[in-house]
Amino acid sequence: MNPFRSLITSVICIVVTAFAVTADAAEPAPRVRTADPVLVSSIETAMRRSAFFRELLAEIAASDVYVYVEMATLPTNLVGRMTFIGASEGVRFVRIQVDRRVAGPLMAATLGHEFCHAAEVARARTVVDEASVLRLYQTIGFGSDIYASQYESDAAVNAGVRVRRESMVRLEGH
Repeated sequence: MNPFRSLITSVICIVVTAFAVTADAAEPAPRVRTADPVLVSSIETAMRRSAFFRELLAEIAASDVYVYVEMATLPTNLVGRMTFIGASEGVRFVRIQVDRRVAGPLMAATLGHEFCHAAEVARARTVVDEASVLRLYQTIGFGSDIYASQYESDAAVNAGVRVRRESMVRLEGH
């Protein structure tokens, strides 16, 4: 048998087996998802170092919101952003993008900030599309650019600061 074909067959078997194990488990699918190993490591590190980060993820886990996290090349004025993807039969989907140039404690802060936005959406059961996201941030937030095309909230700003501070304390104490 061709070694390449054998490798592909093995990978397919592993993927199918992993899916079957996940599908048979009594646990629900994780609400926060990423395929990026840098983000997996950053999220795990932030969870170990920041109690507030863990609280945000627990709130998301208890909600109907699925969060897809990815690295992206963002405009220079952004280190992260959350966008609403859609809603379907009792579930909602958001995407968090983190700029590729972000690392270390700034990564933890950015993730904490953006997960706070995901939690804000989770709390607002009326958010089901882009228009309702806009209404939410017109109520709880403020325009963050001169065109008011981007919105921010004090809670998310404070979440980023808190996660960064908690992450730094753990680093200094290590």
